[in-house]
Amino acid sequence: MRLRTNAPLLCATAVAALAVGWLALGRTAHVERFASAEQVRPSPPASTPSPVATAPSPAAAAPARIAVRNPAQVPAARTFPRPPPSVPAPAPAPEAAPAPAAEAAREAGPEHPEHGVGAIRGQLRSASGVPLVGVPVVAMAADGGDAAEGVTASDGGFLLVALRPGRYSVFAGLGTAISGRVGARGTDVEAGTVTSVALVERPAGATVRVRAVDAAGRETPAQAVLVPAGAGAPSCLDAVLASEAILLPGSVRTVVEAVPPGRYNVVLFQGERGVRAEPVPVDVARQDLDVVVRVPAVATAL
Repeated sequence: MRLRTNAPLLCATAVAALAVGWLALGRTAHVERFASAEQVRPSPPASTPSPVATAPSPAAAAPARIAVRNPAQVPAARTFPRPPPSVPAPAPAPEAAPAPAAEAAREAGPEHPEHGVGAIRGQLRSASGVPLVGVPVVAMAADGGDAAEGVTASDGGFLLVALRPGRYSVFAGLGTAISGRVGARGTDVEAGTVTSVALVERPAGATVRVRAVDAAGRETPAQAVLVPAGAGAPSCLDAVLASEAILLPGSVRTVVEAVPPGRYNVVLFQGERGVRAEPVPVDVARQDLDVVVRVPAVATAL
């Protein structure tokens, strides 16, 4: 039996006991005040005024005083101290602190999501398997029509809900150093299902340095990403977001670190959605690689 179950009953019992004590003491005080008033109040005049008749009789007043002051009749006035003016009710037991939003949603997540939408569940870990906590995670639809954001919980888990069906890329730590070590993973969301995605930091690998130049050979600002070459060369942002994986740069926008060996396409961006050059296929081994990408003179999104 929990204490919280009996707390209202105990509180009511205590309040009732205090009320009875207050009533008894109040009646005692009232009797004493009434007796004192009776002693000092003069007797009503008799029909034939006489000094002897109007004087109070000591024999008559004594019994009333003795009856009021008898400890056997009013023991409460002599035995119990006066209670405090008010006794606050016992405070209820504090409720358990709510779990973080991401963790609570993940633990009570929609095993059967709402009809017409789906969800993505996953975990973010370092290369050594340690959960990464408090990292923002974003799921972006390949067509740019939907997105959801969350934060990893104490075990690195996350849950992104209310996603319409389609192809998504899941990014971790955008705008931080983590994004350059994790990148993004592609996945498909189906209505009424929860899709699982694992995001893991890449172990040590090669460094790919990309140098963007214009038609005259001068360097021009750009951002480079690498996508696996298995699905063809992506020529627009939608195609990049539909890839199986996206390797993002770190602090330098044209340098991608920890690239595993394999064949990739180097995609160059300038502007919000503009792919400014044809993807350049490269073969990455264990050695670092320098790549030069020429940007057309006319800014045309391909």
